[in-house]
Amino acid sequence: MPPRRQIPSGTAAIASRGPGGGVATRHTATHGDWLSNMNAVRGALAKIRQYQDGMLAGLTAANASASQIRDVQAWSDHLRVTLGLIGDWVDQTESRLRPLISAVDRAGGVNEVADPGYHADY
Repeated sequence: MPPRRQIPSGTAAIASRGPGGGVATRHTATHGDWLSNMNAVRGALAKIRQYQDGMLAGLTAANASASQIRDVQAWSDHLRVTLGLIGDWVDQTESRLRPLISAVDRAGGVNEVADPGYHADY
């Protein structure tokens, strides 16, 4: 497959094999690709939160030390904040781009507003 134009080669990452498997950062030639990547990352982080909840329950049931429980809780709290920040970032980006995407759609799509050859490889 020929390299994508205007995207540096070697920018793709290897897919995760563990929790959240299938999450990979791939070329984001379009807003849809970017949004798909962001939603995949959010889903993987949410899955980690589920595992953290299980860890906390297991530590509590095993009567683990207060420091162990506190550390896992702090980790979970940091992840919750991170998920919120990512969600805010996606929402802000969406609010700026949706009107542009709607305008392009009303004009007849990308073939009416851009050189179709530029998008052929995407």
